[in-house]
Amino acid sequence: ITRQGVRDAIKRAEALLFDMESKLKFSQKLEKFQSGLEDIVKCAEEINAYFNDSDTKTLMSVGGGELMVEILPYVDFELIKKNPKWFMGYSDNTCLTYLLPTICDVASIYGPCAPTFGMEPWHPSIQDAWDLLCGKKDTVKGYGHWEKEGISFDAIYTGFIASKEQLDYIKEII
Repeated sequence: ITRQGVRDAIKRAEALLFDMESKLKFSQKLEKFQSGLEDIVKCAEEINAYFNDSDTKTLMSVGGGELMVEILPYVDFELIKKNPKWFMGYSDNTCLTYLLPTICDVASIYGPCAPTFGMEPWHPSIQDAWDLLCGKKDTVKGYGHWEKEGISFDAIYTGFIASKEQLDYIKEII
């Protein structure tokens, strides 16, 4: 999905969530992304600022990025402990969805990123994630299939292929 595609999905999500009387703030990182240490530090600073902002109740990732783990040395976990907020994201965001409860005793949801809320109609997993954030649910169950941005997949669920034997097995099936 292109950066413009992400922006379009976020605009749809923003319209839907504003209709639900949600107050949203968007990261400046959405408009400009550059690679390198300076950007990594700025990203961590922005996360710290949102955790320090008394008006912010939840942080929802817009996506991951294989370099997300590089922000960790610059994230202020002591500040986060003092200013707990929900965090939701998945994939590369696992570096936060795992560490926040582990280090800071702060709740996190391994769930959809913001652009996914622009999907219409919402998949039950999206509704469940929203209901968790809004306090309407405290548990969720698994789902039969996975869908991203309206594209359905019928696939072999392999997880992580760690050996030649596993790869050979997948080749036999395909």
